[in-house]
Amino acid sequence: MTLQTSKYEPRLMDHIFCSGNSQTSRYIRWYNRNVLRLDGMAAEMSHVASVYTKPFSGAAMVFESTTGNAEWSGCNGVQINYYPLWLRHYDGDVYALRATEVDIETWPATQFINKNLHRPYESGIPGAIELITSGFSWPWWPKWARTKPTGNVHCSELIVELDQELDILDDSIEPHKFPPGLMWQHFSDKPYWQIK
Repeated sequence: MTLQTSKYEPRLMDHIFCSGNSQTSRYIRWYNRNVLRLDGMAAEMSHVASVYTKPFSGAAMVFESTTGNAEWSGCNGVQINYYPLWLRHYDGDVYALRATEVDIETWPATQFINKNLHRPYESGIPGAIELITSGFSWPWWPKWARTKPTGNVHCSELIVELDQELDILDDSIEPHKFPPGLMWQHFSDKPYWQIK
């Protein structure tokens, strides 16, 4: 992974990785280090989103699933917000990663976003179990007890689904089992920028 020194210019389907300051982010980092055994920057990643650029204007937006924006955006779950506004409100370190060098067509991304807007974030006991067990598989675990997607989405689950829709990631990855730290590790050969 190469840290870029040039000014970051948002591009369609760049990934925004975050290491937040909230209590939830601290729990995720603990989980990354102690359960998933991630190290380095992968262990620090507690959230992931994707850049969407509006057709014609080129305005950069942040597409994500979160509960952390409700205070200023009025939304929980899947949402899209203007990049400068989002960046101003995000409490923590922010990195942009160029997930692909291939030019992505705007229309399929737009369709995916429109179809998924306002999808709820993981919640309740099934959502908690899915979040806790994301990132690793237990081959010895009984089949009936293995987690299945709940239909609601956490941050990386949404972005993996989008990446699969646009052929950035292959379909062998289970979206609900690929947390931000593993996603960062997966893209370890890609250039990135520290934004904040």
